[in-house]
Amino acid sequence: MEKIGRFLQHAEMWLGSLCLCLMLSIMLFGAFCRYFLERPIFWVEEANNFLFVWMGYLGFAYVMGNDAHIKVTLVESRLPSGIRRAARIIGNAIVVTTCFWLVWPTIRVLPMLHISAAMRVPEKYVYAILPISFLLMGFHALNNFFREIRASSISGKKESGGKPE
Repeated sequence: MEKIGRFLQHAEMWLGSLCLCLMLSIMLFGAFCRYFLERPIFWVEEANNFLFVWMGYLGFAYVMGNDAHIKVTLVESRLPSGIRRAARIIGNAIVVTTCFWLVWPTIRVLPMLHISAAMRVPEKYVYAILPISFLLMGFHALNNFFREIRASSISGKKESGGKPE
């Protein structure tokens, strides 16, 4: 599961980076056409918005894989180590449940979306990243959940003198 998680993180990073490079290229090309050729391209802003959505949701999944989302550590850092581990396990369980719970509603909404104004692209393809990212984030949170359980069982064995409880 760890290897799959690392592979997914690399894919998320590269796809997000590709989205960023495409955004920059399209933006520069649009500016060049507008100011030097005096022929603006009408779809540049819409394409950048769509790429931004993909980059953002891939970034959410990537950060979840690194277990680096913003956390309130003020309270957590002052808790005893056993309670801190339990809080992390419970937190990851909540995130796993929420992410997997959000997959089906987002899939159900996709067919209701319209066609984009400038590019005439069905928006269901643009926003398909939502259920995909929820699946990825759920997988990463599940991976973090099991990693935390393994870490707590290993430290529990060390604290009891290396004997299983």
